[in-house]
Amino acid sequence: MKRKTYCLGLGFRCPTIKKSSHSPSLPHVKKKAEQDHSFDIEHIANYWAIKVNKILAEHGILEMMAWEDGLRGTVKGHYVTPSVAVNFWETLYWGGINGLVDMSAHGFDMIMSNPDYLYFDFPYEVNPEERGYYWAARFNSVYKVFTFAPENLAQNAETSTDRDGNNMTVTTPDVPMPKIRGIQGQTWSETIRTDEQYFEMAFPRVLAVAERAWHRASWELDWSPGVQYDVESGLVPKGELKDDYDGFVTALGCREVPKLEKLKITYRVPPPGAVIDSGILTANSELPCTSIMYSVDGGNSWSDYSDPVSVDGATSVLVKSASSNGKLDSRLVPVSMN
Repeated sequence: MKRKTYCLGLGFRCPTIKKSSHSPSLPHVKKKAEQDHSFDIEHIANYWAIKVNKILAEHGILEMMAWEDGLRGTVKGHYVTPSVAVNFWETLYWGGINGLVDMSAHGFDMIMSNPDYLYFDFPYEVNPEERGYYWAARFNSVYKVFTFAPENLAQNAETSTDRDGNNMTVTTPDVPMPKIRGIQGQTWSETIRTDEQYFEMAFPRVLAVAERAWHRASWELDWSPGVQYDVESGLVPKGELKDDYDGFVTALGCREVPKLEKLKITYRVPPPGAVIDSGILTANSELPCTSIMYSVDGGNSWSDYSDPVSVDGATSVLVKSASSNGKLDSRLVPVSMN
């Protein structure tokens, strides 16, 4: 079956569509405007958001959820369903907290879908061999997703940096906390071509989203107007955060990913970290209960790693991690010979 692409409106992924083809002076556009006085080609996303909302209400559907792009420029009063929720996707370091407050002030409920924490088409870590985009975040690791505080957006400036690794300073606006209905992880598929690639990008990050969605942790602070956060503000109780993540990642590695293996989900196995000091190889994994292996012959043969081991005399050392059933491997990591 041939893959087909359909472009609706002024799709930004459809370079062959020219805005001139939607000019208000063209006959089909003029006819539409004459038939429907609410039609405005310059605000076509708003037009269709309101139109679809009316259709939903006519069919007894009482809630609409839509991406911010289509709703920005409107207010809750334009819609007839009792609830209208917005997928909010502005980055924190580009002033996202102000956009959050603005959309909330227009009466919308918020679904936090922030790309700098919740997009899974970005790499897990900063490495040229990790697949994914980086326009909003250089990486979105399991830990970074886990530490996302959806109800206190400014707090994330203390537990993370911007896309380029720089410190952020974010102050909570002097308004009541927006109505946060939930959070949503996204795995956009422009660069994904197989089921295996999809599973690798989505899992296990989606489990960190689930943890944050159902449970507010003790280290998640209240929305407090005027409070300023950065990496040195020291307001987030890091000890509680560490204990919470250690418990989560242990359950993830030792209890949950084996369930994914039984479901034949090809989740990402994180590569180990390793150093060689005075001929001794030391390695560990961010995911407990994950096997670590090493090779001293360029990957032709592998040995299990359990404790620091001598590799003195080897000209090169590779390490990798493996799933508990041995069917999934991490990417290979060359270890510098110090």
